[in-house]
Amino acid sequence: MSDDEQFENTDAGASMCDKTDTNRLKPGSLVMIKGFPCKVTDVSTAKPGKHGSAKVILKGKDIFT
Repeated sequence: MSDDEQFENTDAGASMCDKTDTNRLKPGSLVMIKGFPCKVTDVSTAKPGKHGSAKVILKGKDIFT
């Protein structure tokens, strides 16, 4: 291993994203899903049940593919 290795410092880009309430999302909204920019195609909700709070299920399509 040599001592002249150099590494660049980068960030994930999360500082350019804003958190939003899931009840404001609708089909056509733009969101980041697992680090990829996506357009929301379907939004559905599951009521609170025995093991926790309500859940929102988002389906999206990557806008770059």
